[in-house]
Amino acid sequence: MKTQYFFIATFCLVFLQAFSQTNLVWSDEFNGTGSPDPDKWEQMEYNRRQNSNGPDGWWDRDDVYLDGNGNLVIRVRKINNRNNDNDPYDYSVGAVRTKGIFEKKFGRFEIKCQLPTEQGWWVAFWMMQGNVGSIGNGGVDGMEVDIMEAWGWTDKINHAFHWDGYGSAHKVKGKESVVSGIRDGFHTYTLDWYPDKYIFYIDGVETWRNIGGGVCQFPGYIKVTGEISTENWAIGDNWSKNPATAQYPDYFIVDYVRVYDLDGITTTCNNIASIIEAENYDNMSGVKIENSSEGNKNVGYIDNNDWMEYCIEIPQNGDYKIDLRVASISNNGKFEIKIDGATDTSLNVQNTGGWQNWTTISSNKINIPSGKHTLRIYATKGGFNVNWLRVNSIDNASDTTLSVLKTELELSKTLVLQNPIKLGEYPMVLKNNLSIKDVNIFSINGVLLQKAKIINNRIDFRFLSRGVYFLTFNSIDTIQKNTKKIIIQ
Repeated sequence: MKTQYFFIATFCLVFLQAFSQTNLVWSDEFNGTGSPDPDKWEQMEYNRRQNSNGPDGWWDRDDVYLDGNGNLVIRVRKINNRNNDNDPYDYSVGAVRTKGIFEKKFGRFEIKCQLPTEQGWWVAFWMMQGNVGSIGNGGVDGMEVDIMEAWGWTDKINHAFHWDGYGSAHKVKGKESVVSGIRDGFHTYTLDWYPDKYIFYIDGVETWRNIGGGVCQFPGYIKVTGEISTENWAIGDNWSKNPATAQYPDYFIVDYVRVYDLDGITTTCNNIASIIEAENYDNMSGVKIENSSEGNKNVGYIDNNDWMEYCIEIPQNGDYKIDLRVASISNNGKFEIKIDGATDTSLNVQNTGGWQNWTTISSNKINIPSGKHTLRIYATKGGFNVNWLRVNSIDNASDTTLSVLKTELELSKTLVLQNPIKLGEYPMVLKNNLSIKDVNIFSINGVLLQKAKIINNRIDFRFLSRGVYFLTFNSIDTIQKNTKKIIIQ
């Protein structure tokens, strides 16, 4: 959460006729005592927070706890000097986040909480969506969204966006609302995140919306934090004021955090004719993204009960198999493939010889009706990485489709293509008198899978699993489309 904004003030609230209909998908009601649920939250620890001008502020695990009354408590307090400078004391405050545990793209994100009463610190309910450090894309690939920032000394509530990193390219846009009595009792703060807009609410009343452009299209995680700083910008009357005059400890009390799906969102689903990169999930729990030896990224750090979800669009009723590119250093990995919540099959992941030594495995036959579906990869036993996945039809092709694809032209004078091809090989293409423009790869029933890459006269077949395929070669100097059947073994 960045800390210096320029805001447009408003004293007028627009009342909504009704919220969008929703479906609860994740929540914490904070029942019990002790630490927050580690399956839902990471407690942030020992981060020095924005103080070079006085006592330091730290995030501390001891300052986040459940009170036994159904609340999460975030506390601020004075502590002994922690880093041996000349300050007479330091401050500590609590913070939690769902990074690497729960992330979601689009939906409603809501907190019900009671704000603190003392000056000198502020609290926030916010999200880190996509890669906030990415520069030049207007926030579409990364956005910090501050759903609520509030202080104990004022009735002001801030909403804000930050994008293009936190350096010289950093950009910010925000809105300040003044709500009389907001520090009394519990209140709700809500973000509705749509593909084309963000809408903010306080107690069910719309306070701001940002429509058109600058809406992140990647999942984000939630943060609930206390913040404290003795920097000059922070201790002025326009921000938190000086903590030296506050009576600590003070408390930020959270009744619940809830996340919902929103009706009316048109989800862009993956076309099964193409590979789905594993890191392009719509929702996930527990996993992380890392660089892949095969280029791009892969999903890793998969533990028991972690999962990723993808929207897929099936063109016609039929039988399909799902290929996954996986790597592991053990023989213990196992996951289920769920379509719309129902477990259809499970696969084991064997030792591939390294976290970046990849192999392709395939599911058994799954019957899937046409339309949009949610595909979930659910790890019953973790310890493996996933690079990509692909949904392949295994229905018998129609006579019409096969008659077109099986009309092979004589290619013996223009290319040498061994058949069958071993899994993972680059077969040689000799161009001779044929200038190849591009190569399309089709499944046996005529579904276009991908345009193949030609690298140093070799066709890249490494993404294909075992099976029968057809290639079409489009040449620059002829209108003919040459077709050849290949077998991957």
